[in-house]
Amino acid sequence: MPVKPIENGYIVSVYHHRKRYQERVLSPHSETFRKRLEEECILISFIMRTEDQELASRLPNSKILKRFFAAKTPQFTIDDYATLWFKRNQVNWSKSTEIGYRKKYNGKLASAFGKMQITKFKNTDFSDWASTQSLSGKTLNEYRLILTLIFKEAFFDGVVATNVMDRVRRFKQTRKEPDPFTPTEIEKVLKALPSPYNWYYTLAFYTGCRPGELIALRRQDVDIKNNRIFIRVNFVAGKETQPKTAASLRTIPLLPAPALALEQLFASEFTSDYRCFINPNTGAEFTADGLRRHVWEPTLKQLKIRYRPQYQCRHTFASMMLTKGMDPSKLARVMGHSDWGMIRHVYARWIDEFNPSSEI
Repeated sequence: MPVKPIENGYIVSVYHHRKRYQERVLSPHSETFRKRLEEECILISFIMRTEDQELASRLPNSKILKRFFAAKTPQFTIDDYATLWFKRNQVNWSKSTEIGYRKKYNGKLASAFGKMQITKFKNTDFSDWASTQSLSGKTLNEYRLILTLIFKEAFFDGVVATNVMDRVRRFKQTRKEPDPFTPTEIEKVLKALPSPYNWYYTLAFYTGCRPGELIALRRQDVDIKNNRIFIRVNFVAGKETQPKTAASLRTIPLLPAPALALEQLFASEFTSDYRCFINPNTGAEFTADGLRRHVWEPTLKQLKIRYRPQYQCRHTFASMMLTKGMDPSKLARVMGHSDWGMIRHVYARWIDEFNPSSEI
């Protein structure tokens, strides 16, 4: 009997492939309601045989069908969907973005959540994990973004009913102000460096190039006659790639110091027909990490100059140009930003120093 009366309702039973599925339905006893349940049993049995989810939507409250289709749904782990997300989307990312995402996912997220079934993950799982990490708000937001995008992919595929990461609030970020080098420090560093490193860091201080852009600089991208360089490629993880954004493709006018540095470089043995800067010991391209460990850190330590990352050379150029009165929108173009919002946000103090009358 598919419908059996019990106290305060009925037990509904449906058999499929010799397995019994049961559901308790609370209702006063009546012949009309019992016949309706029997008709539903016939329909449920047909849906299970055909696995027709569209027809199943007509019985949204059927616990039997919910259990049946839940068992049919593949149980993806977060690792499974992370792999799928990377595969589908990496073609749309710059190389540096892909490397950043993979480094963060494989570094912490995979070990914390990778083996969890994606349908069982809760927003509180991430919040509880974040509370145990000694990470900045900026870094936690980067981890949050990666999981949000993975769950968004699963949501669009119908694997999860909602993107639970949307319920995780952004963490408060404290932006560190740029820490530029002083003119005296720049002079000391450049005088202490042997060739070709003095020429490399002259361009780092006086062009605003990102390290990867400067390492990747090609001979064909230098126009000495008109005192300008063209940023067309980047260097990421040992490979020449396209710059991260369209705005990064740009022309940088050369100040006298970097123009002279390039002339001296091209007259030396420390260059190649293709790449401007090469490692004098290997003939290969520089690497940012190699420069940091073998050139940058030892030089600052020798000169007893407070350590700052090489990226502060770029900040030094920006603050120096703003203090000299360069228009922020022009500086944004030179540095490869799509608009001057980033300049205004990061370098506001130097804009105000040039224009003391500006009000907060």
